Amino acid sequence: MADVSRFERVGPGEDDFVSTYLDALEDYQKEVAAHHTDGRLCRGFHKKTLAAAYGTFHAAQDLPSELRVGVGAVSESVPAVVRFSSGQSFAQPDFIPDIRGLAVKILDVKGQPLDGAPDGVQDLLAVNANNHSIRDGETFARLSLTATSPIKAAATASSLLSLSEQMRLAWEFSRLAGRTLLPLSRPSYFGAGPIAFGDIPAKFRWVPENPPPGRLVWPGHDSQRRRFCQDLMKGPLTFDLAVQLYVDEAVTPVEDLSVKWDEQLAPPRTVGTLHLPPVQTHSEFESACEQAEDLAFSPWNCLAVHKPLGNLQRIRRLAYAQSAARRGARPRP
Repeated sequence: MADVSRFERVGPGEDDFVSTYLDALEDYQKEVAAHHTDGRLCRGFHKKTLAAAYGTFHAAQDLPSELRVGVGAVSESVPAVVRFSSGQSFAQPDFIPDIRGLAVKILDVKGQPLDGAPDGVQDLLAVNANNHSIRDGETFARLSLTATSPIKAAATASSLLSLSEQMRLAWEFSRLAGRTLLPLSRPSYFGAGPIAFGDIPAKFRWVPENPPPGRLVWPGHDSQRRRFCQDLMKGPLTFDLAVQLYVDEAVTPVEDLSVKWDEQLAPPRTVGTLHLPPVQTHSEFESACEQAEDLAFSPWNCLAVHKPLGNLQRIRRLAYAQSAARRGARPRP
C-alpha cells in the first residue's frame, strides 16, 4: 500500500501548537466540568448523547477494486454501535441551535489496525454539515475552546478570520439553526476531514435510506431522544456509507477544510450500509444510550487503510486520546 501521507502538508510549528492546545483543552474541560458536571470530566465536545443504538454494517456487493478496501471489503454483516450527539461541551435543551453528530463504531473488521489503534475497530465520525467555513484545523481548534462563551467566540473569530470568513461562519450557523428540529434519522452526516481509502484520500458521508416521514421534532429538553426512540420502535433505520475519492489538490484538497469537494468531479459512491434494527422497549433503547456514554469514539480508532488525513485530523489524534484517557472511556463495548 502506498504512503498516503504524501497528500498531507504539515506546517511548521504544528507539533508545538498541538502541545499548547492539549494543555488549553485540559483547562477548558476542567472549567466546563466545574460549571456543569460537579467537577466530573466528560467529553470535551459532543457531550450530550441524543440517541444510541446497536446495529450491523455490511459492504455493498460487486464493488470495484478501488472501493473494496477496509470497510468496503466487509463481506458479511459485522456489529456496529452508533451514537448521535449535539456538539456543545455540556448538555443543553435540544431546541437550542447546535450541530448534530453521528459516530459509528464498526466492530470485528478484518485488516491491519493503524499503529496504536485497537484491533478490529473502525470508527467513522460525522456531523450534519458538509464543509467548514474555517480553513484549517488550528483555527478550528482555537475556536473550539470558546464554544461555551458566545462573546469570547465572537472576539476570537474576529481576530482569526477575515470578514468574508466571519460572514460565511454566521451564514452556516443560521443554516444550522434551521436544522435544529430536524429528526436525527433525516439528515446526511459528513466526515469532518478526509481519511485514506487504501492508497488515496477520501471523504465519507452517512446518507439515510428511506427515513421515516413525519413532522419536525417538537421543542423540548430531550425531544430528539424521544423522537428517535419512537422512530426505532416503529421499524428499522438504515444509512448508506458513501465516499468521494480524491481527484487532485485543486478539486479535492486534503488540508483545506473550507473547500466542498465537487460532487460532479468526485461523485459520492456507496460502499456499504448501516442497519439499525427496531427496538422492542424504551428500556432497551435507554440501555444502548447509557452504554454509549462509556465508549471512546475517535477517527484514529481505525484500520491502517483508513488513516485520518489533514491538519484537523492530526490535531484530533492526541486530543481525542487525552479526553478518553481522562474519563476512562474504552474503544469497544
